[in-house]
Amino acid sequence: MNSARNTFANENTLRKAFTRRAFQIEHGLDSCSEQLEFFGDTVLNTVVTREIYKRFTEISTSTVDAPFESKCSEGDLSKMRTHFVSKEYLSERAKELELDRFILYGSDENATDSSREDMMEALIGAVAVDFPNRTSARERAAMMAVGFIQQNGLWVDLKNANLEPRFEDAINQLQELKQKKYDDEPEYTFEEWDGGWKCSCTCGGVVGYGKVSSKTKAKKKAAFMVLVRLLKSAGLCSEEHTMWQMHRSDK
Repeated sequence: MNSARNTFANENTLRKAFTRRAFQIEHGLDSCSEQLEFFGDTVLNTVVTREIYKRFTEISTSTVDAPFESKCSEGDLSKMRTHFVSKEYLSERAKELELDRFILYGSDENATDSSREDMMEALIGAVAVDFPNRTSARERAAMMAVGFIQQNGLWVDLKNANLEPRFEDAINQLQELKQKKYDDEPEYTFEEWDGGWKCSCTCGGVVGYGKVSSKTKAKKKAAFMVLVRLLKSAGLCSEEHTMWQMHRSDK
């Protein structure tokens, strides 16, 4: 514990990350977590934005019949980021890691999603703020903070889902992720498109599309795209390895 603490943040900064303002006032302390929350929120948004950009903006197609559409839109990327930095998501990760039991509340306070979100942001801020004031050093600190928390469960480990993407079963597989609490409830929308159907699927902040003559197949394509992108983001599969399934489905 001491070696980990010295590596990522000093003891006083870590203690501050878990100290609510009400607790500070009641006990006459010098500081609380609020400044670290502000810093950690910026760090988290910056690093998550960069990781999403790196992982999801290289997807492109050369023909209209290819299984994946062109690069994600700005709106799609924003939805992904919102999911991973949301109050509900950070609060859930805090509970899973059991970090919320260290929060120092005021006598009239109760644990809430907001208080757990504040703590997670402050903890990330504590890791980053203890590094020297050089830009490059802070950049390394931010990456170390997010990397450390990723390895310890801030993002749900999809490896435990034990899924191999299958086009024909993609709709059920997405639902399985939701039932196992690895991700959100998939949402589907449909619209008629050039004599066929277009389906949009959103799950876990990731968006996928399908455009074919069959409404059912359009839903499968949208679900499969989302499934592959989710697992790819967790380093569990590559789109190149699974694209052939969608090509075969058109035959």
